[in-house]
Parts: sequence; C-alpha cells; structure tokens
Amino acid sequence: MNESIYNHFSKCYKNYKTYLDLGDMAYSKEDWEQAVWWYQIANFNCQRTLDGWDKLAMALHHTGNNRAAAEAVRAALAYDMPSSRYKRLKKNLTVFDPKYVNSDPEYYDEFWASKPNMKSLEKIRIEKMAEMISEDKTVLDIGSGPGWIKDYLDEDVKYLGVDFSRVARKMVEERGGLSAASIDDVKENNWDVVILAEILEHIEDDVGYLKDAAVKVRENGCLLVSVPRHKIMDDPAHVRDYTAEEFDEKLKMVGEIVESFSLERWEIRKVRVS
Repeated sequence: MNESIYNHFSKCYKNYKTYLDLGDMAYSKEDWEQAVWWYQIANFNCQRTLDGWDKLAMALHHTGNNRAAAEAVRAALAYDMPSSRYKRLKKNLTVFDPKYVNSDPEYYDEFWASKPNMKSLEKIRIEKMAEMISEDKTVLDIGSGPGWIKDYLDEDVKYLGVDFSRVARKMVEERGGLSAASIDDVKENNWDVVILAEILEHIEDDVGYLKDAAVKVRENGCLLVSVPRHKIMDDPAHVRDYTAEEFDEKLKMVGEIVESFSLERWEIRKVRVS
C-alpha cells in the first residue's frame, strides 16, 4: 500500500477493529508489509491497545524489522494482561532484542518454575514419544525441560536430561533422572535413544545439530525428534517452519526414518542413525 492510500484510509475511517481485521487477513496470507500498514493505522490513528501492539510486533518481526518489533512489544508490556501472555511477550522480546536476552539470563528458570505440569496436548505428544522408546534402556533427552517423559519410562531406564535451566534440571532430578547443563557435559556416546523434542525449529544449523546429536547414539540406536506441524505455531523464537516433507529430508541426512507420526500439533519421527 502506498502512502497516499494509507493517508486516505487513516483520515476517512476510524474503526479500530476493522483495521485489525484487515491486518489479520493480510497476516494470514503472509503479506507482512500489508499487515504492518493496517496494524499501524489501527494503533496510530484509532486506538492504541495491547492487541494492536502485539499484532504489529509480530508483523514487523516477519518483515525482518526486529528493532521496531521490540519497541512494539515494549509498548504492549505496559498493559495489564494474564501472566501467560506477559511471559509470551517477554519471550518475544528476548528474540527481537538480543541485548534483552543478556539482561534476563534466568528467563527459562522463571518459565519452568511457573510451568511444573504439562498441558493436555503436550501430554499426548509425550505419551506417544514414550511409546516409541518403550524397549530402550538408556535415554538422553537434549533440551529436556522438566523431564516429563521420564514419568512414562520404566524405572530401570537410565535417563539423562540436558537443559541450561537450573530449575528444569532440578525437576529432572526430582523425577529420578540424571541432569546436565550442556551436551558438552555428556561424555557417553552410546545411548539407545537421543531425544530432540521441540528443538530443531530453534536452531539455525539444524542439520549440523542433528549430526552432533547422532554422535551420542550407539550403533543401531535412534534419534527421536519432534517439531511443530507446518503453520501450527507462530513463535518468533522459531527460525524455521517445517513441512513434513522438509522435516523428513533433513532427518534422512543422518539416518533412516523407522517410525513416523503426525499429531494435531506435532510431527514425530524415530530415526535409526546410520
């Protein structure tokens, strides 16, 4: 939209919701620049609200303008909101503004302390993944969080959860598992299964990360990997959004896919490392 059209709409129409709806329509079509225009009209010419700032921040992020996106998030954070939304916006800010990440290193400690129990949909994913490793006796879970999957494994399974959150590691140990802060702290390279659950979508070099994880797997052992399904989650912390085909192609670079499941929100694969 050129500036003259922008000025026309901003002068003639003052319906805040109409502009948000138009922005949402453009957003759904991945026309990010158009979405930014409509959200800007809503915020700057009609009414400044939490929803308006939040939507504008996400649209700006998709255009690559993270500096402006961070400012929109900061404006949104000034409004009253449920704690869950406040934490999501704070998480967005850590993505949009790297300096903010450095100033809030205990973000994930706070996150896991406030989330001791899994949601119903997460439970479905974790139960399915546990079924896929029911016969295995050693499990390395990279990015384990609180180690929820440990609750579904036999007591004699050796489970080690890797997470940089001190709070998450403590939860793993309370479940009877072992914990480590970094994969560099794990010296064994003979695990039956190495789990990467909701990790790859955050990693720029995803194939390199898969190969590094595969080194920890014993001969004929497996990687168990899950990612969000295509266009299910719009999370600024994700560096990519996998289609099932793209996901499979990446996994085939490290081994053979031996089990495959598509759940409501996730794609899950078990890969025998070659």
